[in-house]
Amino acid sequence: MKFSVLLPVHDKINALDFKKSIKSILSNSLKPTEIIIIVDGKIDLTKKSFLKFLSKKHKIFKVYYKKKIGLTKALNFGLNICENELIFRADADDFNKHNRFKIQLNYMKKYKLDVLGSQISEKYKSKKIIKRIIIKPNFVNYILRNPINHMTVLYKKSKILKIGGYPDIPYKEDYALWLKCYFSGLKIKNIKRPLVDCEIDESFFQRRSNIKSILSEISLFIYSFKINPALLIMLIPILLRCIILIMPRQFFKLFFLKILRK
Repeated sequence: MKFSVLLPVHDKINALDFKKSIKSILSNSLKPTEIIIIVDGKIDLTKKSFLKFLSKKHKIFKVYYKKKIGLTKALNFGLNICENELIFRADADDFNKHNRFKIQLNYMKKYKLDVLGSQISEKYKSKKIIKRIIIKPNFVNYILRNPINHMTVLYKKSKILKIGGYPDIPYKEDYALWLKCYFSGLKIKNIKRPLVDCEIDESFFQRRSNIKSILSEISLFIYSFKINPALLIMLIPILLRCIILIMPRQFFKLFFLKILRK
């Protein structure tokens, strides 16, 4: 079965993590027919040399260098140039389990899905945490929190392009897309096992506990209400998240580890 892997990369990605991520894709039990890498802005010489090496050694690699355009535009650009209907999203610093592609392809075919995610395994200071999400999200689940782990998703290109691709909402482009998918009647599920490993460090909390995150929550609410007025109720969980985001970072970290990841 032919499929693509879509992977944006930028300069802040650690070069060693990037190499591990690529290795986990190449060593998967099923091999993609193409790996689309979108380079968003300038990257250091180490990553640039690595990409040059990959392009020469593996014909499946297609690398596109773009001026700094942001994740949303990089993803939409990649979506349009992928040659296959089935597209896996992968992050440049996450590790894909050996059977990820095979498991998700079989599951999607069996249940005739349009969008399929999975759980993730997060590592923080040698402690592993499983980020659990609902297998078949309903209306309430979409309201309360992002129902799909973006780095685990497999989707059908035609279905995503038909609804306009990723909305331009920084930090929340994936959440907004899942809302569009749900209200467009797409079939969406999550597998109950973790298929991607992620590492959390202090920068993870810094990226989320700032004014940009709060502004993205507000943008998400405005966009959601335009999708469907019934999503006015999202104002309550969004306000709660904004309150948490303005807490001192140590309180935010404590809330994240003790409540959100319980």
